[in-house]
Parts: sequence; structure tokens; C-alpha cells
Amino acid sequence: MQEAPKTLEQYLQICEEMGVEPKEGEIPVNPTLDFSPEAQQAFYLYHILPDIVDGMTGTWYGKNFSGIGDLLNIYSVENKKDVFDYLVYMIQIARDAYAKEREIQSKTKAKR
Repeated sequence: MQEAPKTLEQYLQICEEMGVEPKEGEIPVNPTLDFSPEAQQAFYLYHILPDIVDGMTGTWYGKNFSGIGDLLNIYSVENKKDVFDYLVYMIQIARDAYAKEREIQSKTKAKR
């Protein structure tokens, strides 16, 4: 399976090489250009908060929020509620993606 382009430049190069027009829904998102400041802050926090993972199964349960208040203060986040809401939304998207991946893996193992 071919990896999806990660940047706008990669996407446009692939389109040019294939002789196709870029499609709006396929253009990769650039968090620093396409997201609001609150969403950018949430995106950054998502990547620095530690994961909660089951040691036996490797199941991802989410992020550890124990230091979120300190992080919001350290990074001088003004609109804490919106940033937190974006962060929770990102975690839900990741949780759904991991659940779908686990479902696919369990079906693959069952076929063996």
C-alpha cells in the first residue's frame, strides 16, 4: 500500500506526475496554516501529552491529562476551554481510528 502524501508539495507533485487536477478533499492539511490558533495549541498539546497504553495488550486508551493545567499555563493558553475541546475531539478521532485498526487486525487473525 502506497503512503499518502504528507505535504501540499508532495501532493501537487504526484498530481503533476499523474496528469490529474488536485482535488479539494484530498489536499493534505497543514496545521500551522489551516487550523485556528486554539486548534494549533491543541494539536501541539496532543503530541506532548503522554499516552495511556495497556501494558499487556498494547491497547491505546487515550492521553494522560494529569498535567494539563500546568501545560495550559506554561504555554500561556488564553482560551483554555476551546483548546481543551479541540484536544478531546482529537483524542476521540484517534480512539476511533485505533479501534477500527484493532477490528481489522482481529478479523485478519481470525482468517488465519
